[in-house]
Amino acid sequence: MLAEQLRMLYCMRRNVTAASEGAQVPTFMKFLNTAIACLMLLGCQASYAKPAARVVDFDHLLEAPESFYGKLVRVHGFLLVSLTRDVGITALCANENEARNFSTSHRCVLVIFSRSQIEKVRKIESGPVEITARFIFQPAGRGRKIQGLTEIQVLEELPEQHGAP
Repeated sequence: MLAEQLRMLYCMRRNVTAASEGAQVPTFMKFLNTAIACLMLLGCQASYAKPAARVVDFDHLLEAPESFYGKLVRVHGFLLVSLTRDVGITALCANENEARNFSTSHRCVLVIFSRSQIEKVRKIESGPVEITARFIFQPAGRGRKIQGLTEIQVLEELPEQHGAP
């Protein structure tokens, strides 16, 4: 509908401009040109706006992972940070007990940080967090796929008493 209105305004502008060649452009037409340019810029900005992250319960994320594939999600959990000099694991688990038993737990999701975020991760300790990231499946060999969170946008540490839902 907006595109139709803009097209109609553009046609009106062309007709008035053609009729008044050689004459001064009316102030209204200058305003109209500016208004059209602003609307077009706003339309371009809106088309590239990022969708809001969907708040997801951690259990629901694990129960129906296919429905969240590639989507931006916001989830609470217990962040496990286990970094050494060369190797590190970061995972979001349902709770602290699951994080302690990470090697046998099936209620954890890998958190995949970009290279530029690694130094920030080294300063974070394990604990309850809220994370906003894109949910993906990472190839793990033998045709298996591991669930993961990547493109981390927000990682907020929560107070200890808050816990993870």
